[in-house]
Amino acid sequence: RLRNEGVTPIDFLQTRDFGDGVPVPWFDAVLTATEYDAFNAWAMEYRPEYFADPRSKTEPPSFPGDVGRERVLSDDYSTHLMRDVTSIRVAVTEGDLADTVPLLRAGGFAVKGVAGGGVVAQGGGTAIRFDVVPRERAGLQRVDMSLNRPVKDRHVERIGHSTLTVGPGSSAEWTLAE
Repeated sequence: RLRNEGVTPIDFLQTRDFGDGVPVPWFDAVLTATEYDAFNAWAMEYRPEYFADPRSKTEPPSFPGDVGRERVLSDDYSTHLMRDVTSIRVAVTEGDLADTVPLLRAGGFAVKGVAGGGVVAQGGGTAIRFDVVPRERAGLQRVDMSLNRPVKDRHVERIGHSTLTVGPGSSAEWTLAE
């Protein structure tokens, strides 16, 4: 789909060594650029060989050809408060955004422009907002999360120059300093 977006994909294979010196194909990945200002998005898909290798300790497939992340991720998250990332806000340069938008579209995200030259990409239950900024202001700005259970009170925690706010309710917000 990247070619339909006018981009020549840059493909690579990532392998994994489980410590025994025998690598196994782990995932296929694709980039849209090798040079970037501050942000370089890439996409990946797990390889069937990885799931077939007993060293990977992955879950069985839910359907033929299942190479989804649910097979790789531990279900341990269900015993913790945070469940999923629901939205992300990232400040990027105009050039980095131009390299990222085709990848988002090719990946099935619905991409819409916003005031100031940025975009919002929605897909898979997550919204990603990209704001265009000068290079020196580029970086992760905010992460919104859903919780496994609602919390009664609001709790605010300072982490370095960032603030994590949990609740009240079933959501949390992590805001990073510019």
